[in-house]
Amino acid sequence: MNRWIFAAIVFAIGVIGPASAGTMYRGLLQPDVKVGTSVGGFIFANGHVLEGNTFTSQRTATGEYDITFKGQFGHEGCGALVANGWKKAVLIRVLPRVCSPNSFFTVEIFDPATGQPTDAEF
Repeated sequence: MNRWIFAAIVFAIGVIGPASAGTMYRGLLQPDVKVGTSVGGFIFANGHVLEGNTFTSQRTATGEYDITFKGQFGHEGCGALVANGWKKAVLIRVLPRVCSPNSFFTVEIFDPATGQPTDAEF
């Protein structure tokens, strides 16, 4: 009988542990959180959107772009923006401005050789 106790404990941990952990973490999210929502796009150096229809873009200065998402992402509408240069190596800084009702960001692009603002596709 004692030899089966160890096997029963291992089985119980293997079956009940993941189920209870999933239930616990599910309760940490707010009811209005949209998990897994992601969008993508491509913006020309002049600020025009080539790909993507869930946001707008406007070039406001050399190397500076305002991005506004249409609609909310997650709790209280806060989204996360990740930007990468396309044709040339650049440094990009993303500044969140407003979370609700639409997410609004400023993207700043710099030439890594000079540190000066530069226009670039992203």
